[in-house]
Amino acid sequence: MIQAIGIIKDSNGVTEYANPLINVYFNSSSKFVPTIGVAQVGKLIPATEYQPASFNPVAQIGTYNYTLENPSFDQVQNIVLAGLQADYLDVTFTIVE
Repeated sequence: MIQAIGIIKDSNGVTEYANPLINVYFNSSSKFVPTIGVAQVGKLIPATEYQPASFNPVAQIGTYNYTLENPSFDQVQNIVLAGLQADYLDVTFTIVE
């Protein structure tokens, strides 16, 4: 996950996210198709007695395509981080666990 410090404006021009927690997921369907890394803002739902902690996505704030053979999650997260840093120059991003 990535923690943002600053305000991210949604592409709809209305919604703003202040200091959002960002979930990263990726889709790598085959070695012949680019991998897609997606950054989602949302809410972390704490664990309860009956369910583990989970992330409830609210919106996608970035989609990044690239070609890597058998990418690891860390590689994808670093590429999404670089994309976010390029897209949101006034926001600071940090990888968190």
